[in-house]
Amino acid sequence: MRKCVAKGLVGIVIAMIYSGAVADGASSKGGGEPIVGCALTMTKDATGSGLSIKANTDSDSYKKGDFLTLTVTPTEDAYITVIDQGSGETDRNFKLFSDEEVKGNETYTFPPPGAGRLQISGSTGNNLFEVIASKVPLAEAGQTEPKQEERKSKDVNLVPDAEAAEPEPVVTRCTLSFEIREK
Repeated sequence: MRKCVAKGLVGIVIAMIYSGAVADGASSKGGGEPIVGCALTMTKDATGSGLSIKANTDSDSYKKGDFLTLTVTPTEDAYITVIDQGSGETDRNFKLFSDEEVKGNETYTFPPPGAGRLQISGSTGNNLFEVIASKVPLAEAGQTEPKQEERKSKDVNLVPDAEAAEPEPVVTRCTLSFEIREK
């Protein structure tokens, strides 16, 4: 069973994907199939955009030293930012890729060819990637790296007022979870 929670607030969608990863024959925590990605569809908002993204890692479980590949497919031309939120043990956020311009309906691999590889080196447990798609670069959208307290909000989020002359930018977020295991 897949578990996905998506919340939308005037042009922003956040989805949390919980992995039911299995380590060394242990049972899945979620009681179902491991989840290796997420797909978001944003409902039409005031901007009239229907930007959505699909994001996947090549596995739901890695061990230290393994290499990870992330694929992202936006439905429209967009700017993609990928943030490694870590395992939640520390207040750590690290932008792996920022405002990568991509074409709609094409699948992109991160890291791009020639940019190196993503190697697992963190502590064991569930790790989170946040994939953000925006119609404009995040700096232009007034968005910066998400703050820890913003992600912890459950039901109410403060959304800054947008200037009346310009519509609020469309930003779509997708969070992927995967397990890092000893062996």
